[in-house]
Amino acid sequence: MKMRCATWDDKFKATLQLGRVLLKEKNVNSISETILHHIENTCDVTSSSIWLFDKYKNTLIFHSTNREDLTNSIFLNVKKCQDIILLHNDGYLLINIMSRDDESIGVIRIMTERKDIEGSREHDLLLLISSFASLILDNVLLTLHVGDIHKKMIEKLSMATRYRDIESNEHMLRVSLYSKVLATHSNMKRDDVRIIEIASQFHDAGKIGIPDHILNKNGKFTPEESSVMKNHPVIGYNILNDPEDKILQMSARISLEHHERWDGGGYPKGIKGNEISLEGRIVGLVDVFDALTSKRVYKEAWSLSCSKAYILENSGTIFDPELVQIFDLHFDEIEKIYFLNQENKSHVEQCPTSEESRTGRYQKV
Repeated sequence: MKMRCATWDDKFKATLQLGRVLLKEKNVNSISETILHHIENTCDVTSSSIWLFDKYKNTLIFHSTNREDLTNSIFLNVKKCQDIILLHNDGYLLINIMSRDDESIGVIRIMTERKDIEGSREHDLLLLISSFASLILDNVLLTLHVGDIHKKMIEKLSMATRYRDIESNEHMLRVSLYSKVLATHSNMKRDDVRIIEIASQFHDAGKIGIPDHILNKNGKFTPEESSVMKNHPVIGYNILNDPEDKILQMSARISLEHHERWDGGGYPKGIKGNEISLEGRIVGLVDVFDALTSKRVYKEAWSLSCSKAYILENSGTIFDPELVQIFDLHFDEIEKIYFLNQENKSHVEQCPTSEESRTGRYQKV
């Protein structure tokens, strides 16, 4: 026999406790079972089930308990409706589970004999339960998707790059961590912060298409070689772009735009200012910073202080001035990553010459 909460105060207190419990859960099955168990203990229902829609793959991916037949047509009708709770004539409720973008990502189906739900306390209770379910399940589904995409991207790109000396794993990791710092403090949406942490690692994926004799050249490029090298952002964009996937879309934009400049003097398109995506501007800054502080076959590593000074001096020319300010204000976080993830501990103690600093001799192009 099920133990039900006796009073409305008990029911609302139990629902608030439900929110705290769900925050600790990471598994879709466990979260769904906990929600359904709570509904059946606090509401006047005979049965309940949950159906989730994977907005990234455009498929129904999960349902729970009684395995009732909720057809795609019913679910798609729910997705088009902005109402949170729909009362169906056949004696069941459909409660929308909403994403942060106000899109339906699933429904909770409740069988009930009540006809007076609207405007009742039970209606308010279901709204509260729906808000908790939406917050937690949207977050978990994104986490699962990010994990899947991350694994696939790592596998595919590692297969393509394992025989080529494109960039070190340490460089990719540092760019990722630096990007996360700037994205977090630039008020980027939380989901996008998690995505840029992955997508930023593939900013130079287009170097896969650059001939070895150019890619691995020790000295400065000739004008012809430089022209070939400058094709890598477009190559990377063409490899990564997928209009149906948010992570791959961001990866493609970063690849295409991370060599653009705030003043329009970059490549490949020569766009400027806010024409460059926020993620492109972020990775453009941290990629230069990591290149400055890293030893390469064609240069010694610059010191941390000199590298920071270069970023600050080029605010409003190469780099977005607002991002430079964030970089400066939160440099303690940048410095911590630098010391924890240094690939080469040695660096030049003296700042580079004025000519090197002026021309940005941190890369071969």
